[in-house]
Amino acid sequence: MVTDGKIQMAVVVAYYKKFYPERYISYQIQVTRRDSAKQVDIIFRRYSEFHELQTKLVECFPNETKLPHLPKKTYLPGTSYTRETSEKRRDALNVYLQSLLTMSPIVSESDIVYTFLHCLMRDEQDLRTMKEEEQTAADTVSGKVKLDLHYREDQQRLSIMVQHARELVPREGAESIDPYVKLYLLPDPTKATKLKTKIARKTLNPTYNETFQYSLSQTDLRSRCLQLTVWDASSLLSKECIGCVLIEFKEKYRDLTKGWTSWFDLQPTSLVNRS
Repeated sequence: MVTDGKIQMAVVVAYYKKFYPERYISYQIQVTRRDSAKQVDIIFRRYSEFHELQTKLVECFPNETKLPHLPKKTYLPGTSYTRETSEKRRDALNVYLQSLLTMSPIVSESDIVYTFLHCLMRDEQDLRTMKEEEQTAADTVSGKVKLDLHYREDQQRLSIMVQHARELVPREGAESIDPYVKLYLLPDPTKATKLKTKIARKTLNPTYNETFQYSLSQTDLRSRCLQLTVWDASSLLSKECIGCVLIEFKEKYRDLTKGWTSWFDLQPTSLVNRS
């Protein structure tokens, strides 16, 4: 499987509830390779499959004391499919993958690891299904966010101004929402880059004009992706994600260095992958 290209990183970017052939949570993993015509693969794995991987690694490398560990699975009724449990597991999986891929090549480039992260026919089918579901969901997603982005090479600093949002969609039966915006620079297994705006009250067209800054090198910037999510905080029971924007900085590096202001359409999110 190493012939597919050396793996640079693997990040859990989302998770989804599945109901066939049984109910379970599927974690979507973005696998980035260095020396490959197809540099990014999307695969889907269950939490239980990660435990199977861990068992195989322990059996194959019994003298390796620095193998990363996963939290034990819990079997409390009704807890395995909640958002809270899924988010905790997602975060644990990202830490696990990051630790695993930074180990010595004997482990990190072993057939066991590369076979686990290899894109299978089932992954291609799951990806097609996911895109079809997202296309259907896109019909119900509306709204835009205006951002001003600028990377100063001399200061190695990324500045992101969240200016406005417009045409947001309220919950069913509501006329307005209490929207706010959250930012992450992915990959971010420990949520170290989490930032958010203030909450705007009772509006579908909020103005924020809040500026956020990240210090990072040019090399680091090119390997990052901005994930922006718009949330509604009007319910006392739970916050609801309205939509998201994903920007790959590697593709937009020149725009960032010149200064880039634009409206971005919100995209659907099946399950929020950042809290």
